Amino acid sequence: MPERVAAAAAPSEDRFVREDEVARITGLSRTTRWRLERRGKFPRRRQISTNAVGWSLNEIRAWVSEKMAAPASIDARSEALASPSDQEFVPTAAPPKRRAANQSI
Repeated sequence: MPERVAAAAAPSEDRFVREDEVARITGLSRTTRWRLERRGKFPRRRQISTNAVGWSLNEIRAWVSEKMAAPASIDARSEALASPSDQEFVPTAAPPKRRAANQSI
C-alpha cells in the first residue's frame, strides 16, 4: 500500500484537485482565486460533473512555481484586489467656485 501512495504523489501525474486542496496549495482564499481566474492570472476551473468543479494539479503547481520565481515585491492578493477605482483620484478640472451667502443668482 505505501507504494501506491508514493506513485500517487508523483509530480508528473495530473489529476483534478478540488476547492479545499487548491486553497491549501496556494494559500489564497476562494474569492481571491476567483478574481485572479477571471482576469486570466490563475488556472481556469473545469467542470468535472454537474455539481463539481476542479483544477488541474499540474496547472496549479506551475502557477505556484511561477509565483515562487517572481520577485518578492509582487503580491498576488493585492494584484487580485486592484481595480481602477483603487487608483488615486486625480481631478480633471478645477472645482466650481462657491458663491457667497449674500450673492444672488
